[in-house]
Amino acid sequence: MQGSAVAGESAGQPVPTNRFLGLKLAPGVKARNMLTYLWAAMVTSGYAGGMAFLQPSLLSLMKIEAGQQAIVTTQLQLTQEAVFIVATGLFGSLAERAGRRVVYVGGLLVAALGYALYPSGDSVGMLFVFRFVYSLGGAAILAMMVTVIADYAHEEHRGKANGIQGLVVTLGAFIPLILTQVASARKEAGASLEEAVASSFHAASVL
Repeated sequence: MQGSAVAGESAGQPVPTNRFLGLKLAPGVKARNMLTYLWAAMVTSGYAGGMAFLQPSLLSLMKIEAGQQAIVTTQLQLTQEAVFIVATGLFGSLAERAGRRVVYVGGLLVAALGYALYPSGDSVGMLFVFRFVYSLGGAAILAMMVTVIADYAHEEHRGKANGIQGLVVTLGAFIPLILTQVASARKEAGASLEEAVASSFHAASVL
């Protein structure tokens, strides 16, 4: 992915305009740039809903009672939302200086790290630490997902680009459902419950 579209001319030559799925791209943006962005957007969508699907199994594995699970889940979600509120603007400012590509890729790596660490939490306190890590990455990728598309699509086709993005994000919403099946498959293959639950988080981290 690129931080912003290259505009104007380079060395006196017009910058070529490429297409992707009939979509006119911004000058200098290649089809592979858009394809990479769409994959990142799908993963971003999957990450956004993944915790809600995967976390209950982990809390049960930690022997947290059902009533207490609801409280812990709410507290973890509030922590995430607080990080999003504070960090989103900061990542927007950072993107202006370092480039959206750097922030988006960095955010994906941090969010993936959060997923990878999450099943190793052996206390509620550790879950808060790992949720904080994920939330930092999540804030970055959500902020970049909605802005990069404007850089990559030609201004004449930004409406179409938003439509394609919407489709990809919708497909990404099914990723958490697939991840829950990873744990089921591992358990049926003979893995322990701990290994099965961890495998779904680890699968998310390598997307």
